[in-house]
Amino acid sequence: MNKVEFYICEVCKNIQVVTDGNCLECCLSKPKLLETKDLKEEIIQIEKVENTKIITANYIQDEEDYITFMCFVSKEEMVIDYFFPYEETKLIIPNTKGTLYIYINEKGLFKKKIESNI
Repeated sequence: MNKVEFYICEVCKNIQVVTDGNCLECCLSKPKLLETKDLKEEIIQIEKVENTKIITANYIQDEEDYITFMCFVSKEEMVIDYFFPYEETKLIIPNTKGTLYIYINEKGLFKKKIESNI
């Protein structure tokens, strides 16, 4: 994957993950491109287990403010998981370098570079 973009419909809050630059219309309008911010180190914990990494987000959530998804993008692949309020936020990824994206519905999209030798 060379490039990934995330869009949100401002009407229904649907998230689109786009890898080819083409975003689909939603609710009769074009979704808004999500801008990324740097992720604070203390929010995530990375544990190496054999040939994988388990990423856990330590974020206090409630029904209004929670992690909607976590996505890892490397040169070869993309791993994404969606979450509900109060759900444990873990993502299992390959032990390779790439970029981690975390979307918190009340705060926006965050990203962090992940190195392969953690």
